[in-house]
Amino acid sequence: MDEFDQQEATELIQFAVQDDTELLFTVYRKYREPEIIQGKIVKLEPKKGRMLLSTFYEVHIIQFMDILKVGTPSD
Repeated sequence: MDEFDQQEATELIQFAVQDDTELLFTVYRKYREPEIIQGKIVKLEPKKGRMLLSTFYEVHIIQFMDILKVGTPSD
């Protein structure tokens, strides 16, 4: 992501945390195709550089540096 995309992603994440809404993340996975994960942000951990994302029955730990794209489910 370039600087503009990072700023846009930061704003989307902040709004999603405030409004308790879902986001759609495209996440880099080593040795595999990028993974698309849709869910609500449970916790932001800026000191560790990651966030916890809740889907239906799972909690995903996503490193900020592994995020390729952030969007809303309606995109």
